[in-house]
Amino acid sequence: MPRYGWETEERIIVPSEIYTRDITDKIFELALKCLSNVVNFFLEFREMSSDLLTMVEQLKGVVEDASRKLG
Repeated sequence: MPRYGWETEERIIVPSEIYTRDITDKIFELALKCLSNVVNFFLEFREMSSDLLTMVEQLKGVVEDASRKLG
């Protein structure tokens, strides 16, 4: 679905008519779960560059903070 709505012959349908709070919460939860899986995937590798490890650890912190705020 378009981010800013879409035009029909009769009117423009805005996203707020489609995306309720429950739906957006669920989308956000699924996105956090996906990011958490990405972090866990990379943390399985013991041999990675320090730059990549730093990025993965930063992403892990972001996911944990967002999960706390959501929960």
